[in-house]
Amino acid sequence: AMDQNRDDIIEHMRQEIATLRRTSAEAVSTSIRLSEQLANANLEVSRSREAVRDLEDMLQREASARKEAERGRDLEMERRRAAENAL
Repeated sequence: AMDQNRDDIIEHMRQEIATLRRTSAEAVSTSIRLSEQLANANLEVSRSREAVRDLEDMLQREASARKEAERGRDLEMERRRAAENAL
């Protein structure tokens, strides 16, 4: 009876250890998956920041081109006015 009791305890401990190993393996697997997801999210953030920078540069060039065009138009109007006044 004592042997049986000891065997039961050992068997119970074996099952406990097996459960802990499974739980540990699942935790490691989850940790790896989350690390990959985090890496992907960081990559996405980098891409988004780059896209925003590109758009800001484009906007800056657009604004400069518009100012340049307005300056050209103003100069042209002044020239016309000067030409009309000369007549």
